[in-house]
Amino acid sequence: PREADAKAGRWSRFSAWWSARWQDAGAALRAHPDELVRLRVVLAPEDAETLYRSLPPDTALLVAHHRAMESARPDALFRDPLAQRLAGERGVQIVRKLPRGRQNAWSTIVRTVLIDEVVLRLTAQGVDTVLNLAAGLDARPYRLELPTSLRWVEMDLPGITAVKAEMLAGERPSCLLQSVSVGLANHDE
Repeated sequence: PREADAKAGRWSRFSAWWSARWQDAGAALRAHPDELVRLRVVLAPEDAETLYRSLPPDTALLVAHHRAMESARPDALFRDPLAQRLAGERGVQIVRKLPRGRQNAWSTIVRTVLIDEVVLRLTAQGVDTVLNLAAGLDARPYRLELPTSLRWVEMDLPGITAVKAEMLAGERPSCLLQSVSVGLANHDE
């Protein structure tokens, strides 16, 4: 009971903070709708290849290690038993080297909880397909209790999907998982 109260209190603080930030962002976008265009970034295929020469990308390893950090807590808001394997030693090093690498994990944690809740709510309401663009090292099809009939399609660059498949060899997803290798910036694919 005490652990549950601590978890609920922690989530309540995260939720309140996140909600306030989204309200601020929404008000700013309503006041300046033309500003949204500045948020859009499109990489040329050659830029994407340069960006992802080291696979998996450091950002994917960082996010996986943040999920592993949260999973290790006794009052964790979610459990990702594959996160540490996906992050590996490189993920640990990245967090150690970044200024405030551990302290900044909160944004990954909040985002993970919110997306988990949305996915679980929508699949419970009958959504039968999830499309996860730029999936990186996301392990939701393996760690969430999803309907076995759910079709989960994850898309990312060929190198990332290959590395992820190798890292998760032998694991079984809880739903019908399809991994698609595609450069999302390449309009010809």
